Amino acid sequence: MFKIYQLNFPPNVLNFLWRASTNSLPTRINLSTKHVPIAATCPFCFAAPETILHVLVQCSFARSCWSKVPITGVVPDAMLFSSWLEAGLVSWNSAEVLEAGMVCWSIWNRRNELVWNFKHPDAKYFFYTIECDDCALVDRNSKNSSLVRTTLYRTQMIGFKCA
Repeated sequence: MFKIYQLNFPPNVLNFLWRASTNSLPTRINLSTKHVPIAATCPFCFAAPETILHVLVQCSFARSCWSKVPITGVVPDAMLFSSWLEAGLVSWNSAEVLEAGMVCWSIWNRRNELVWNFKHPDAKYFFYTIECDDCALVDRNSKNSSLVRTTLYRTQMIGFKCA
């Protein structure tokens, strides 16, 4: 998982990915194992326990968000988020790694908006942008230079931004 800190993400996204990979995010299942009196079910779908892998990859809301992203080889049968991310780091190109990290970050932010502010997100309005210069997607000299872009996805609807 030390590969995470070699990625070209903003510090807050790097910290988020590290915490997700080490099962350190305050998901409902993690809170309930620490005897916090809370229902362990996912706040998006109420169909499964809210693990990190579930909320970021397997939940119906997360799957709707991932369906809008052209990333190849997302491993659906992983048991832990860390193994899912490691498989992605091996199979994705640099642009796909950045896109996947930003999608995870955006989904987590939408989850927090739902949990703390009762704002119900809609996956059809889901998009994200990267607005800082520190987030260069791919070195222009790489074979993936055609994927270099500063704004990854936009919709014409009012959506979310996670820069």
